[in-house]
Amino acid sequence: MSEQALGTAAVQPPRPIQFGLRTLMLLTAVCCVQFAVMSYCGVAWGMFIGTIAACAAFGIVFLVGLFLSGQAAEHVRRLDQVIVWLMTSIVVLFFGTMLAGGGVVLWESVGRYRNESRLQSSIGASLTREMLLDGKDWRQVLRVTSIRAGSPADRAGIKLAEVIVVEGTIDRFYEFLDRNRGQDVELTTSTCSSLQSLDKAPQRTVALSVPK
Repeated sequence: MSEQALGTAAVQPPRPIQFGLRTLMLLTAVCCVQFAVMSYCGVAWGMFIGTIAACAAFGIVFLVGLFLSGQAAEHVRRLDQVIVWLMTSIVVLFFGTMLAGGGVVLWESVGRYRNESRLQSSIGASLTREMLLDGKDWRQVLRVTSIRAGSPADRAGIKLAEVIVVEGTIDRFYEFLDRNRGQDVELTTSTCSSLQSLDKAPQRTVALSVPK
């Protein structure tokens, strides 16, 4: 038997389990990097950066494959494996990030809703989010839709259909109430209607005791 034949017989193709394990290890590494990027940059930017990076890598491998098309079959076979890995990574990045991002958003939304419901129940007022014109800008406010008799909100003098003027975002406002449980906080309220500009409506300050 010739030396070339012996060399060909000695080279065994990789077993399917080897390819599967390598693919699993690669996907695990890609997912770890992707989740790190999502944690640092946010869900949307993490998804965008990960997809762009995977597509760029696929484009580079494709261009390299064009130059190696006339080379040894071993190089072409390895490039085929890399392309399969990259395509699998792109699919995992896209759908995995969407599922993970959607799960994170849903989890945060449920947690925020529960926290807001607990705070509204503790102060005895139902509040809905609105946007009102304040001069030339728009401001987030909370419209009082119901007041429980004898509740902290009722004792503070907050009235039905008033709006609570929020400094910053409404999420920050609820965090502010949560941090100040057991203390009195000053809130700015207004009798502004939905069609009225907030800066032209009368405002007053009330002292609300937030229960623990």
